[in-house]
Amino acid sequence: MIILMTIGGLLSFNNSYCQIKNAKTETVRIYGNCNMCKSKIEKAGNQRKVAKVTWDKDTQMATITYNEKKRIKMKS
Repeated sequence: MIILMTIGGLLSFNNSYCQIKNAKTETVRIYGNCNMCKSKIEKAGNQRKVAKVTWDKDTQMATITYNEKKRIKMKS
């Protein structure tokens, strides 16, 4: 849950990763077990032209691609 909150605070989505300049990709484990978890994780971690998150329910791994040079606004 802490990882999810951290990712949600750092990132947020809408476009594909190829539109993210200075893209850097990380992989992290985020625990969850359903499609609702997937939706919440990806929604919390995606930010237009700044970051994209995709989460795999089976492996519980999230792939996060983000612009490492851009400051990311935190959602409240």
